[in-house]
Amino acid sequence: PAPANFELLAKNISENKLSNVESYPFAVGSSPGVAAISLSKTNSGDHRLQDISNREQVVVSVTSIDSFISEGHETPDAIIMDVQGAELDVLLGAPNFLSNANSLVLFSEFWPGGLNERNPNGARNLLETIARTGMSISIIDEISSALKPASTESLMNSVIDDSEVNLLCIRQL
Repeated sequence: PAPANFELLAKNISENKLSNVESYPFAVGSSPGVAAISLSKTNSGDHRLQDISNREQVVVSVTSIDSFISEGHETPDAIIMDVQGAELDVLLGAPNFLSNANSLVLFSEFWPGGLNERNPNGARNLLETIARTGMSISIIDEISSALKPASTESLMNSVIDDSEVNLLCIRQL
């Protein structure tokens, strides 16, 4: 993540004495390496792992979920991601994890505008990647406090361009 966001996360973990939380100062993407994060001046939740010419950039280390696990880290039971259009990249870096994890919970923002800006047809590809793993997809409806079952087609038809929804995807074996 952006260095200032990581410092805030580390401070929050420390102040709340969270012994079951580990944090790492790198971004997650499709493969290990380095990349530039374009920083938003007005929204610390809108830093993006892509080149945006009118934004300050910071170079960060990047890993993939499969690489992280292969380095000896525990296999996660859940993934929570809101990575400003890079959600497909995160899943593309996790083919072994997605095929080998018995049960899996994935919370993800679904923002077609950001996904398609980063990858041609990125929104559809993200949903199809999730569906191929055998996970069920539900929209988290914050207004009614309910889960609403969804499919690739229903999401592609109802969540357009710059609108977004939060998804809960579950595979139980």
